[in-house]
Amino acid sequence: MQTTYEPMTARQKRELRGYVSWWIQPLRVVIYLAVIGFVTTCLRSIHLAFGKPRQFFAWDIWWMVPSLAFAVWLYRKDKIWSGGRKRIQGMKADLAEGILAVHHIVVKDVIEIEEQEDEGPSFFILSSENKVIYFHGQELHGWKRRGFPWREFAIKEAPRSKMLFRLQKRGEAFPPTFVRKPMSYEMMKLYSGNFDGRRYRILDEDFESLKTDPAKSSDGQKTC
Repeated sequence: MQTTYEPMTARQKRELRGYVSWWIQPLRVVIYLAVIGFVTTCLRSIHLAFGKPRQFFAWDIWWMVPSLAFAVWLYRKDKIWSGGRKRIQGMKADLAEGILAVHHIVVKDVIEIEEQEDEGPSFFILSSENKVIYFHGQELHGWKRRGFPWREFAIKEAPRSKMLFRLQKRGEAFPPTFVRKPMSYEMMKLYSGNFDGRRYRILDEDFESLKTDPAKSSDGQKTC
């Protein structure tokens, strides 16, 4: 994909400053501890409601272990959502440089993945340079309503942190040529597990090999 650069707008700079402000990290810690405390209290109350004798490592372990597991899961999930400290450092570098990267994409083919629960829309997009780009996330709902993916579009992002500001339409809608069933948890983890807060990834995959597990319509017929 072809990449050009342009100055950040004042609005984009304000958005980045909001993510790196001094009070953001303490606030995130407070929210994290509050959520853990709430879940732990609920689990403990549920177990105590059974009325069995409270013996450490014989009874309390049944609410302590799930609470600890949830705390670890939430911490890891938060790093995926936010990108962690590395992404914060990237945002600070982007603010210092004040430059926006604009990646121009010409679409050659599209595979849509049926949405599962509240995961958000997902697409495998083949570019004119035969690069496979995977888009995923709830933020895609708004762009999908506006016709995404398009035959041509631009990804506007901060170059260091990969903070995505906008998908800019530059062509008409490109209907998917193939729709596949929701991916398994293992596949979701493979393709989405290392996003580091991003909403797309360039994959080292053969595009045609991704056309598996075709979805079916309500009457039992394949959609593609």
